[in-house]
Amino acid sequence: MKKLILSLSVLFGLSGASMAQTVSASDVEALPGEKVTATLNLSAPADAFTGIQMALQFPAEGFTMEASGAIEGWNGSLEYGTMNEGKVKVAAAAAKTFESATLTVEFTVGADVAVGDYYVNVTDIVFEGADGNADAEDATFVVSVVDRHTVVLDENDTEAPEASEDEVNVTLKRTISADVWSTICLPFAATGEQVKAAFGNDVELASFSGVEVDEEKDNINMMFTAADAADGIEANTPMLIKVSADVESAEFENVSIEAEEEPEVQVGERRKYSYFRGTYAATTVPEENLFLSGNKFWYSTGASAIKGYRGYFELYYVLDGYYDVAEVKVNILFLGDEATGINSLTPALSEGEGAIYNLAGQRVSKAQHGINIVNGKKVIR
Repeated sequence: MKKLILSLSVLFGLSGASMAQTVSASDVEALPGEKVTATLNLSAPADAFTGIQMALQFPAEGFTMEASGAIEGWNGSLEYGTMNEGKVKVAAAAAKTFESATLTVEFTVGADVAVGDYYVNVTDIVFEGADGNADAEDATFVVSVVDRHTVVLDENDTEAPEASEDEVNVTLKRTISADVWSTICLPFAATGEQVKAAFGNDVELASFSGVEVDEEKDNINMMFTAADAADGIEANTPMLIKVSADVESAEFENVSIEAEEEPEVQVGERRKYSYFRGTYAATTVPEENLFLSGNKFWYSTGASAIKGYRGYFELYYVLDGYYDVAEVKVNILFLGDEATGINSLTPALSEGEGAIYNLAGQRVSKAQHGINIVNGKKVIR
């Protein structure tokens, strides 16, 4: 079973002390039958305390607490009493005074406990020291018993999400601007009903189909095939998306997270592959790759950052020699069953303000004597 982190926040006062003692944390979520790890972060004035006592009062039925746990940040002992009518005492003693420590205790939510919120009172809190003890006010934290966990996926995360053992509810914090094409990549499969509920009934989707380049390399056609939102979005498959109203976050119920390390769509022939690569964490787009932002394609110079749950395009064979031309336009081409046309979106390619290259297409830190390429234009120094 999964172990969850619990935290609570309590302020302690000590007569004559210059600062308060604290135990910090937040409420916890658990499934029926799940063992939960409660983590309490202890903080105290220097040279004041060597121990702490407290009692945890659980609901009288449905919760059990094991005599197991750990404490980090000091060399000492940790003892548990026997639970009696939901109440159990906890005591920790250190060999020397401490300023901070982490106390963990474990309890189990009974398999028959109904879904709902349950309150646990932290009482009889006493910090112990050679110069006296400090009592503290009671505190309360909430154990939310749910039928499935809720996982928050944030576009600002720096790591990809872990796979879920069971189905979960997902809150996706992914901003999408209205009326422009954006990229999206999900680490779970979403049905058509879920997609429309999350992004609107008129949401538009398109899948990556290929790339066409004219002989002069001054026009790149990025080809996409319109996708029916009713068919949903496959896991680990980056797509284009357009919504009619700004999106700040979206909710999905009963999904399984199965994030791949390198989610991608590959198109093209051997040695001329192009990739639409998804990302689940804030990342830097590799140099000579394209990303879509503000209804424009942008050329990354290796310092362009995008947030998570998006995608970017690797067209390494296409963009080879790009700096030998003055301008390049990137068009989005939608392929239909009966007609093919250029969408009204025809953004310009931007290589990044201030980027400097020599005539060989190599990026340099400063302008060299002779001809340089600055922001896509030839400049003589």
